[in-house]
Amino acid sequence: MIEVAWLAFLLGGAVVAAALFTAGVSNWPTLGLTSLLAPAVLAWEMPAPPPLFSVGGSNVFAYDLIAVAFGLVALQRRAVIAASLGRATIWLQGLALLLVISTLRGLVANDLGGAVNDVRSFAYLAVTFAWSMSLNWAKRASAGSVSSVGWARIAIVSMTTVALFHLMQYGLGDPNSRIDAVSGLEQTSRVLVSGQALLALLAAYIVYASTERYRCLFALMALVVVVLSQQRSVWLAAALGIALAFPYLHPHTRTTLGLTIAAGGSAIYAMYHDALAGVQSTLANTGTYEGRVQSWRGLLVESWHSGYVNVFLGSPMGTSYGRFEGPGRWVEYAPHNFYLSIYLRTGVLGFLLFLAALVIGFRLALSSRSWLLLSVLVTLTVYGWTYSWVWFAIPALALAWQAAAKSEGGTPPRDYPLNLDWGNSTASGQAKR
Repeated sequence: MIEVAWLAFLLGGAVVAAALFTAGVSNWPTLGLTSLLAPAVLAWEMPAPPPLFSVGGSNVFAYDLIAVAFGLVALQRRAVIAASLGRATIWLQGLALLLVISTLRGLVANDLGGAVNDVRSFAYLAVTFAWSMSLNWAKRASAGSVSSVGWARIAIVSMTTVALFHLMQYGLGDPNSRIDAVSGLEQTSRVLVSGQALLALLAAYIVYASTERYRCLFALMALVVVVLSQQRSVWLAAALGIALAFPYLHPHTRTTLGLTIAAGGSAIYAMYHDALAGVQSTLANTGTYEGRVQSWRGLLVESWHSGYVNVFLGSPMGTSYGRFEGPGRWVEYAPHNFYLSIYLRTGVLGFLLFLAALVIGFRLALSSRSWLLLSVLVTLTVYGWTYSWVWFAIPALALAWQAAAKSEGGTPPRDYPLNLDWGNSTASGQAKR
């Protein structure tokens, strides 16, 4: 009886906390962006926070309250989100429906805890993106708007601080060694996990796309952190994201960016020549990737033999990801491949819906000549091949998408796609899409 009363008290407290936080996020969007810094900063030490309590075998985490708040606010502003997404709306709604179906099937076929834990990563990403699309992004915060540059700067400073702390505490590290994190779990010895490096890179794009002072300094700071992180997937994503965006930059901006990268790279090499020897050895290490490719093939073969329903609609949430990842290494966590994860849980149909939305995003980037959206999309597309997208970095995609959508209705300067208030032409941009 006491346990039931205590659980009821915890549930009631969680509901009240979620309601208050939802009201706060609805009225002060900056509160929501600030709350996303917690999972970003703690991703290395504590990738999974301790649960607040458990209900029916399913744990409830503090991050769940953030996601619930984002979801509720997004539902209230669904018309704004649909207008911002344009033609991508129907495809993403179809994908969300398939995720719901997979969750319901998982609740029937598997246990509650397994189904909820499985859907959590998809739900976090979906509600955060939807909520971010509902925001009124602007260069500077004001009544009813949030500062895009301010959020990006804080993200860069946060990731730089985390990287410096790990560098001083554990050294530069390398992909092959692991150490015990604060949570008691084994963690990479590199100064940042992949999601943190991704956030720093996307924030660098946003800062550099502005005309704010010290934009080169903040962008260079982020790129230094990305290099020292030794996250090869982020390196490749950065190289392609920057290279493919070059034709859409103003000649003066291309020159400035090229000189910034060259000067920064030379300075880093001169100051940290010995330390970068470990970074160079990272490029030659392909053992991790080869093991992952082997595990992806195993999951695909298993899916193809599981029946037509699972192939077209995906396996129920909570279905085991158990597989061999390298010789004699059995793992059960989600595959490090965003596209494979989407296919396994929403099937061929869900993967095609996601692909359609992605294509619409690329078309918007090209039609609006927004190098910012193009860079973000290319970076996320490449990154998704070896990792799943992370929810605390996804506001960058929403911000860039909004900037491109608003500028599509006018003729914004080619070297400044972050002019979110350009021409007040949101409606005309939406109509064209």
